[in-house]
Amino acid sequence: MNLEEYLENIKEETSKHNVKLILRNTTYVDVDGSPANGYFGEEPLELVVATNKEKEIWIPILIHEHAHMDQWIEQCPAYTDTWMNNEIDSLDVLYSWMNGKEYPDDLVKKASDLSRDLELDCERRALKKIKKYKLPIDHLNYIKAAAANVHHYNYMHIRRKLASKRGYSTYDDIGILNTMPITLRGNFRRMTKKQLNAYDEFANKVRTRAQ
Repeated sequence: MNLEEYLENIKEETSKHNVKLILRNTTYVDVDGSPANGYFGEEPLELVVATNKEKEIWIPILIHEHAHMDQWIEQCPAYTDTWMNNEIDSLDVLYSWMNGKEYPDDLVKKASDLSRDLELDCERRALKKIKKYKLPIDHLNYIKAAAANVHHYNYMHIRRKLASKRGYSTYDDIGILNTMPITLRGNFRRMTKKQLNAYDEFANKVRTRAQ
């Protein structure tokens, strides 16, 4: 199956599940006031990706968000468990904590772990799609970029901050990618010292460029 067939397939799937598919000709899309490459959301039910960039960039984003949609359709534990105690989203806890709100340490750790595991499950699903549809995406490059995305959640918990900013993504940094594994197997619960140092160096570069 080629790229055109995959795009037709995702149009059929989103229509079947009443998900609005929006491929927006912009550089970024808005998520709660912040720029993003894409997202899958339940309220409203939509899958949105910014496409005003090379296909090599936005197609992997589309596949990733498609995988999040699959998690929602299946109501898999990695997806449903992020709604902690049926009252608060794990990612909301993590970002609020990074912005200065205080929570018990065990709650922050749980929120970080659940958010990371959601992304790990998503990235594994995305990689399967790339292989299934024989999409023109290098598998090893995707794995390393996916691993960088997953480990970013560990970094957030360790440093209480994001390493990335708009226009600077951890999964694009060669220093970080060089420390990433060549497989998405395993649980990704810990960062190596080399990985942590690579994220720190990247965060410092981003901060310097933003000044």
